[in-house]
Amino acid sequence: MDVELIDEGQYEQTMRETVLPALERCKREGWMRSHNPSAVGAESAAGASSVKSAASASPSPSPSPSDDRLVQGAATGAPVGVDLAAAEGPDRLHFVCYEAARFDELALPGSQGRHRGVVIISHGFTEFAGKYSEMAWYFLMAGYTVCILEHWGHGLSGRGLSDPNLVWVDSYERYVDDLAAFCEEMAADYGGDQPVCLYAHSMGAGIAAALLERHPMLIDRAVLSSPMIAPKTGLPLPVTTAAVGAACALGMSQDKVPFHHRFDPSAEPADADAGNASLPRLRWVHAQRAANRAYQTSAATYGWVQQAIALSRDLLKPAHCDQVEAASLVFQASPDTFVLPKPQDRFVDQVRTGGSEATLVRVPRSTHELYTMPNAALGPYLKQILTFFAEPYSLSSEAM
Repeated sequence: MDVELIDEGQYEQTMRETVLPALERCKREGWMRSHNPSAVGAESAAGASSVKSAASASPSPSPSPSDDRLVQGAATGAPVGVDLAAAEGPDRLHFVCYEAARFDELALPGSQGRHRGVVIISHGFTEFAGKYSEMAWYFLMAGYTVCILEHWGHGLSGRGLSDPNLVWVDSYERYVDDLAAFCEEMAADYGGDQPVCLYAHSMGAGIAAALLERHPMLIDRAVLSSPMIAPKTGLPLPVTTAAVGAACALGMSQDKVPFHHRFDPSAEPADADAGNASLPRLRWVHAQRAANRAYQTSAATYGWVQQAIALSRDLLKPAHCDQVEAASLVFQASPDTFVLPKPQDRFVDQVRTGGSEATLVRVPRSTHELYTMPNAALGPYLKQILTFFAEPYSLSSEAM
């Protein structure tokens, strides 16, 4: 399946004049409550799983501001005025959906004019929903409703720190439970008898992998793009584990780790910064971040690194990989300066050994954020994703 890519020579103009106005006209925006691991001690002590119990409770099909998880989410045909009162509190979660039915009413050239299902996007470390506007556009063009959850500590969602540059999380289980509840709600709202697909990047793909293991029936097909099965820390993981454990024990959980930097609004990407990525795409994202303080997360804390390693440890347990049911397509970027490739290989092998369909696609001369590649590389990447969502894959290992 092919969709027409945005011309990189006219990228900013096309995004501002065509893509963003169309997305606004089919947008549903709302709030959910995040699962707070520290608030379920009594429940856990009674023998309940704090993660699975919250995620397994089906949200109301007609949510209202008083519902347990979904606070506010209205579909509109015009730009949405977000209910900021409903967003109060550190456990809020912000989400955005772009509805295929409303998008089709725009009758844009190239639109498929049919509903193929829903694509749920799980973003990466320091990212936010608006960073995926271009990918949402392509999925809508192909006939999918697109739903994006901003993970806790990111974007307009709540966070445990006041410093907008830092990312901290109390437990990775919060991420997994939140995504599970969101997927369940969006599947009920938009899935019907159509596929529920997941597109996940980096940290968001690590969270998605845990979702596939813990909630195997929620998702039909999952794309894990540069998944953080294990983070690249610059040191052997056992050394990093010991170091961050000691730092957290000394009360430094919310402190910035060395070699991570605060966001600099004046540092617009230049040719030397692009590497294998598209410079117009990098500049577009930088401009979004510079314009909104909530989008300026840029550095990890010791607590976040500790939870990323804990997530990795649980993801690679063979008994957990055996639980995966959804067909998965795993893209491995090369070079990748943020995540390790061998744990990705191991995850795919163990999922396949457990009897589920899993395909590893290696993308040479690429970049960690594969969706920011130039059109010559983005085209085959996107085509493979759309083909996978539309047709099941056979077990194999491939290279682009």
